[in-house]
Amino acid sequence: MPYRPGYSRITHERIGRSGYANDAATLVAMLERACSVRGLLDSPGLKKLISGIVRLPSLPSIYLELSLALGSEDSSVKQVANIICQDMAMTAKVLQLVNSALFGISRNITSVAGAVTYLGMETVKSLTLNVMAFSQFRHPPLARFAEQLSAHSLQVGALARGIALSSQFTGATADECLTAGLLHDIGKLVLSDNRPAEFQDALEVARLTGVTHAAAESQIFGATHAEIGAYLLWLWGLPASVTEAVALHHNLGRSPGGAILAVHAADALVHNQTRPEFDVESLTHAGMMEQLPRWQQLCSESSLAATT
Repeated sequence: MPYRPGYSRITHERIGRSGYANDAATLVAMLERACSVRGLLDSPGLKKLISGIVRLPSLPSIYLELSLALGSEDSSVKQVANIICQDMAMTAKVLQLVNSALFGISRNITSVAGAVTYLGMETVKSLTLNVMAFSQFRHPPLARFAEQLSAHSLQVGALARGIALSSQFTGATADECLTAGLLHDIGKLVLSDNRPAEFQDALEVARLTGVTHAAAESQIFGATHAEIGAYLLWLWGLPASVTEAVALHHNLGRSPGGAILAVHAADALVHNQTRPEFDVESLTHAGMMEQLPRWQQLCSESSLAATT
């Protein structure tokens, strides 16, 4: 059966440990962003594409457990580590990522508790979601593509986090930028899994005509991987800032938020550090052009640029 969930669903977010917005302004901003995301996902082309989607990955149960634990006043490093350690493969992958060059930790981390201590609970939760989400596409013939896309997404997520920390964006935390970067291309896997021939057609159109992959997808599917990916994250109930950043990382608009800027810039730099395809008009309008040399330096320092 294709997925046809109602569009009346309201995305809810946990703000602060108490589970409530800290003030009226925060609550209003949260609701405005949720309504904005809903509008982004209400296009006829996306609705038509969704109607033909048969397989969508489910929200990993471990991520749900971690979210509940982190929403509790009594959450602890030990509790979070114990949840992750229920899955041996997950434990090994998280430790591999934590000890990679992506996060620049000088010492060797040998336990999940150590990873949570050094990187923070939210960062480790985001890494867990990335690992579990991409693991649902580890079947032939998607396995190799999923592995390549996961490696790219990890680079983008780590760099987006670094950009957010260095630029001190308002309205977006570094962890939101990390999560959005880690999942910004998951829509490509959804399209490739459900419409493999047409997805390859889109890649070929982009190669032959020089248009972007997103433009080719829009031509063939009526929507892009960014939109279908954002739709999936919306179904999962992820924060509106994350969903919005995934939806708009190729189409920033006139007033992009911090997470959108971070993911867009990180994605462009990881694809091509020397000649990144930035949305110059939007970055100029947002007053961010002077930040570009710093972002390129961050990419270079972290050895995050793609080599192909």
